Amino acid sequence: MTTTKRVRVTRAAVERELWLFLLLPICLAGGTVAAQTVDSSSETRTVDIVGRRDAGTEHQANGIAWLAKSRSLTLIDAPSLTFWEPGRLEDLTGLLPGTVVEPLNAGISTAFKVRGFSVSRLHYGGLPDIQRMFNRDLFTIERIEFVRGPSAALLGITSPGGAFNYIGKRPLDVDRTTMGLSVGGHDHLRATVDHSGGLEKHGQGLRFRLVGAVEDGKQPWADLPLRRQTGMLVVERRYALGEFGVDLQVARNQTPFSFGTVITNRGSSGSPALPAHVAWDRLFVLDGGAPADRRYRDLRVRWKHTLTTGLDVHVDVGNARVRRDETLIGYWTVTSPDTVSSYYTEYQDRYRQTSGRMQLRLRTTVLGLPHDLSAGLDVYRQRFHFQGVQNIGKFMTDIEAPDFSAVVPQALDLSSRYNDERIVERGAWVADRIELGRAVELSGAVRQQRYAIESDRSGVGRTIVAESSGRSWFAGASWQFSDGWRSWASVATGIEPNRGRTTSGDFLPPQRSRQVEMGAERATDQVKAALSLWRIDLNNLAMTDPLDRTAVISSGRRQVDGLELSGTWRPTQWAVSANGSYQRSRHVVKTSASLGDRFVGVPDVSGGLQLTGPFNLGRQLVGTAGLSVVAVGSRMGDAANTVRVPGYVRLDTSVSAMWASLRWSIGVRNLGNIRYVQAVTAVDDVFQGSRRQWWATVRAEL
Repeated sequence: MTTTKRVRVTRAAVERELWLFLLLPICLAGGTVAAQTVDSSSETRTVDIVGRRDAGTEHQANGIAWLAKSRSLTLIDAPSLTFWEPGRLEDLTGLLPGTVVEPLNAGISTAFKVRGFSVSRLHYGGLPDIQRMFNRDLFTIERIEFVRGPSAALLGITSPGGAFNYIGKRPLDVDRTTMGLSVGGHDHLRATVDHSGGLEKHGQGLRFRLVGAVEDGKQPWADLPLRRQTGMLVVERRYALGEFGVDLQVARNQTPFSFGTVITNRGSSGSPALPAHVAWDRLFVLDGGAPADRRYRDLRVRWKHTLTTGLDVHVDVGNARVRRDETLIGYWTVTSPDTVSSYYTEYQDRYRQTSGRMQLRLRTTVLGLPHDLSAGLDVYRQRFHFQGVQNIGKFMTDIEAPDFSAVVPQALDLSSRYNDERIVERGAWVADRIELGRAVELSGAVRQQRYAIESDRSGVGRTIVAESSGRSWFAGASWQFSDGWRSWASVATGIEPNRGRTTSGDFLPPQRSRQVEMGAERATDQVKAALSLWRIDLNNLAMTDPLDRTAVISSGRRQVDGLELSGTWRPTQWAVSANGSYQRSRHVVKTSASLGDRFVGVPDVSGGLQLTGPFNLGRQLVGTAGLSVVAVGSRMGDAANTVRVPGYVRLDTSVSAMWASLRWSIGVRNLGNIRYVQAVTAVDDVFQGSRRQWWATVRAEL
């Protein structure tokens, strides 16, 4: 007989834990009044695709770049975000080695495939970003840190492919206001404001930053409304022994859910893959899009305090809420080369997320060796309550001429849709970096992680569907073996939850990942180049128990081998940055006999190139011009590997210049107006990339 344990996660418990995190820094920091500010006004445009430089004390405290010297790390700073004007993080894949877009929630959520594995949990300031149908407006971001491979030792549950960490904008040390207006193709209109100021006297007091963005237009390929608004207020106070800051953000997204398109053909399993027949430019949605309203609120509190010489404490707390009221009308799955089955649902979604981290950092010397030691505790909780009505697959639509205008919801056979789920994750870790002279650095970390997932899909009460614990660790070394030459090697592990029970009634153990990486780099005043080799193994994938179809076992295994090249060449004021990735993915132990060898949507080769440099057309027109190339190889369009989606090469361009005391920017995405598949996870989950789109922006600093 199996006994089902229950974990009660009450709202009062979550709020009590949040307030404990909040009250600790407030009590310890009270009475300390010497204010300082952070200078974030650097105008240097850098995209560090080699990624071997130290990320700096402030960013290390946020957790993701702590072990950067023995990892593949890419840093993108604010000037690069301004220059390329990405609408969302997915537009920067050419700057992010080994990445392609993942169409999570029809693109409403930001997600990538990195080194063969899906990355959907992004971080903001070292804590999980909003995890429910959210893509962050990059106008709120000062810097992006991107680490390839498992990062569980410091961040907890993460993807085997990598981790992204946003560093939000902070108050500047001077009062400054920047306003911008952007217009472009597809009725694009966007207005922004960014104001940094202070309530201070004689250098003491509070600094704040107020950021806002309003955007309206059409989705570039689907001709559906693209409408969102973002507001952000950051308040920060520095004092003699540390700093305290509050970050409040609100956002609203009314962009309709776009179902993408489909592949209409399939080959035979075991035979060579056929070219995919993509139903280009089909709009499998209601004309104008079904109504959608998503509202987000995100509150972050951070505190850093020096306890004594070399010893700091860092506390970070986050609380987010999401409300969604949405109707979806589109397709469900391909039923024949000519038809797709339908999908209709209307629902309400309420989501809450709380996270907190406390970290001690000690810089000391033991036996003559400098140590940078970090230890901490963290907790992450989320709950979503989803309810509505639905009709799935009960009427058909013509692929060549889809039309949902005749759908009468009142006449449909609607059934209830319900999901109430709660997740609790707790972890403790310790990490250390040791300098062995000036040439060698050793680093390592170990974490103990525990998680529990409760779910209720019928309204009868939540039960545990996953509960386990595990240990993850990291070990790395960096060696400066000659002037301008350096090598590194590391091993990183990670865990992710498995759901389901075995025949004995036990919960499945977590999935376990492991990456082995080694690399070398050459760095001079003009050239930075790096080569890395890596292998990722993912074990304990869930599959149906062949002896009991109602139970599951953990037996599946995946493996990806890869090589990455990256470099920057600055012979003059012009710079060429490039990256390339080759990877071979395979199912070592298959969870289904129908699986092919290659992963769906993962290319063998991908890369990017950026050419940037100054131009001068007289004293009145001085600026920077740039060309970006994104290349993605062919990918499999289905799990059985029977259809192959062709690769593509896309060109983007941007020009920025000062004229009449204003900064003007003009750019074009997809300069060649090519038709291409940006992302695919199945034959009925295909998203084509945006066609040619121009934009023009003017900014004034007041």
